[in-house]
Amino acid sequence: MRIEHCQNGRTHIWIGGVKILSWGPRRVKPFKNPKLGISYSVWDGEELLEQSIKQIRPVADYINVVWQKLSWYGKPCSPGLEKLLLKLKAKGLIDEIIFFEPDLSLNPSYNEINKRNVGLCAARRAGCTHFMTMDTDEFYDTEKFRAAYNDIVERNLTHTCCNIISYVTPTVRYRDPESFFVSFINRIDHNEKFTFDAFRDYIPCLVDPTRKIKLCKKSRFCFLGNVVMHHMTHIRRDINKKVENSTISQTNERANNLKKSVNSAIHNIESKIKSGEYIIVKNKFGIRI
Repeated sequence: MRIEHCQNGRTHIWIGGVKILSWGPRRVKPFKNPKLGISYSVWDGEELLEQSIKQIRPVADYINVVWQKLSWYGKPCSPGLEKLLLKLKAKGLIDEIIFFEPDLSLNPSYNEINKRNVGLCAARRAGCTHFMTMDTDEFYDTEKFRAAYNDIVERNLTHTCCNIISYVTPTVRYRDPESFFVSFINRIDHNEKFTFDAFRDYIPCLVDPTRKIKLCKKSRFCFLGNVVMHHMTHIRRDINKKVENSTISQTNERANNLKKSVNSAIHNIESKIKSGEYIIVKNKFGIRI
């Protein structure tokens, strides 16, 4: 891989003599009639869903929820999940509710990719040109989200990522951003879809493998520094339910290691605040659990 920095401020990435990506200051025509679609993947964590949607609803043109009754491991969702989704739809927070039935013979990650693609395809049918997939514990500052989306449209960016800051409680978070990133808003007007082979060797961002849309020579990728995803990763009514049914928990050993990590994060808050690993913040999203 060769990275070329040009005098005009543009950057090119070459692989095997082929220019794969280019980005930087270049005059482009603003995208005509953009429409932003967002899809939530839901099985648990519904106690966070309404507040999460409220942060991005003012910017999104269309929001769907793809939900399932059984986890990747066959565990049932909460009895009141469907009723809650219908309530949020009646409030105007959700435009479409889509039921997804996982194939329990598949690897959980493949089920998750298939589920995210269901949400993407529904957004495309609704006429969306731009798309983002989300989970219930993900939050964005509304105005920063709006500014980032406008920037994406104006610069005609096709693939974007941003930083993640993880929270232990609604008022305690990690001081530093995560060492990995989240896929943000992507263009979907050319039959794009989520796939495992995207971003492989030529994007310097480590992101969730179920949220990657493949790039091509005409792609315009950008890491956005003006927006951050606030991840309420340890905030649940039942944190063990999340841990035991995560795509990461595919073996007993991995599930136990994840439990230990989560329990350490939750039960050592005071000492980690004193050490500077955690900091105290305002409950800016009004989360009450």
